[in-house]
Order: sequence, then structure tokens, then C-alpha cells
Amino acid sequence: MAEEITEQAKELFRTLCGALDECNLKYTVYEEYPAIECPLASESPADDHMPINVLIEIDSDSCLIRLLSSLPFSVPEDKRYDYAAAVSWINCKLVDGYFTFSIEDGSTVFCMGTSYFKSDIDKSVFLEMLVRAHDTIDNYNDRLLQLAEDKITLDSIIYAETA
Repeated sequence: MAEEITEQAKELFRTLCGALDECNLKYTVYEEYPAIECPLASESPADDHMPINVLIEIDSDSCLIRLLSSLPFSVPEDKRYDYAAAVSWINCKLVDGYFTFSIEDGSTVFCMGTSYFKSDIDKSVFLEMLVRAHDTIDNYNDRLLQLAEDKITLDSIIYAETA
């Protein structure tokens, strides 16, 4: 976290909040970072569909807009190597963003970022990030959970991606 949040970062944060307000999205503000946490609705009609929550941070030190979303499950130890291979395979297919996986604790986080260094960023950048993140997470989170729960195999993820 920067000792002093730059004026550009403050302005970007106001733009982010304004974009979320225009879309009637609820969010929690963490002004000290600055960051917001926002739940995103799933497109799936299933009642048991996994929630998607994102954290968007404006990083003054590195001039980055960072989006993070933790998947709400932990992978059992005996499934972690296949799961890590699946995450690696999925990441090779992604155009924007990536999943990180901790072999140590079984946690998965989707990450996305963009630089605002010497850039003019408007609300469309934030909305595009949210849409891309939502669609990517929504596309893969159920299959990753199924793999973690031993309901599908690593091969089924790989062959589904190549079909």
C-alpha cells in the first residue's frame, strides 16, 4: 500500500464507484487502500450456483488496477496435483486474467489487472474488467469444484477444452 495515495488513484477510485453505482451494484468500500469488494450475480439459473465476489484495488505504488476473486472452496490434499494441472491448462486458454492455486492450502484466486500509468481510464475499463472476470470465473468455477470433489477427472477438463 502506498504511503500516500496519488490524486490519480483517488480519481480512478471515484470513477470505479461511479461505474458500480450506475449499474446498481452493491459494494463495500475500503478507502484506506483504496479498494472495493463487490458480489457479482451468476448467469446460471441453478439455485446452488457458486457466488462470485471480487475485490478491486487501485495500487498507487505500481499504478495498477487489480481485480481478485477467491473461489469459495479449498481443494483436498489428495486432489491438489490434478487440480494444479487443470488450472495450468485453463490458464493457457485464457486471454485476460489467470487463476492462481496454492498447493499448500488448496485455495484458488482469479486475478486480473491493468496499468493506469500515463493512461486515461474511464468507467468502461472497470465495467469490461468486471464482465470479463465474471464470465471467466463463471465458466470455470463449477468444473474446478467438481474436480476438487472428485466428480470429474482432469482428462474431462482437458478434453472439454479441446472439443
